[in-house]
Amino acid sequence: MEKREDQLTPIITGYLRNYNHRLYQNFFTQIKIQKMIARVWKGKTKIEDAAAYTAFMKNRAVPDYESTEGFVKLIFLKRTDKDYAFFELITFWEDLAMIQNFAGDPIEKAKYYPEDQNFLLEFPETVTHFEVFAE
Repeated sequence: MEKREDQLTPIITGYLRNYNHRLYQNFFTQIKIQKMIARVWKGKTKIEDAAAYTAFMKNRAVPDYESTEGFVKLIFLKRTDKDYAFFELITFWEDLAMIQNFAGDPIEKAKYYPEDQNFLLEFPETVTHFEVFAE
């Protein structure tokens, strides 16, 4: 009997190794590797409108982004000179399809709120998308 167990050990070990390999292979082939996408928008206001526009964006735009499926996070940047405030909004999304849920089609078209007319001096027609490869 002892001899038979020794003969079966490599067979059982090989089966288990093959079984585990198949489990890992199935696991990794079923994972859909998604690449996070950054969407970059730029805007400009008069310096005297900077505080009001900042408040508007915090109260209106940020909750809008956060309520959209596929939204990951955002970074809102502002710099000023003596005459103007320059804004840069970088939003991060699970993928391009999720951006389409928010922005519509075409996804490169900038999205504006009616209230933007009260603040913005320019209305760029498009935004830029980047693939996030490290963070």
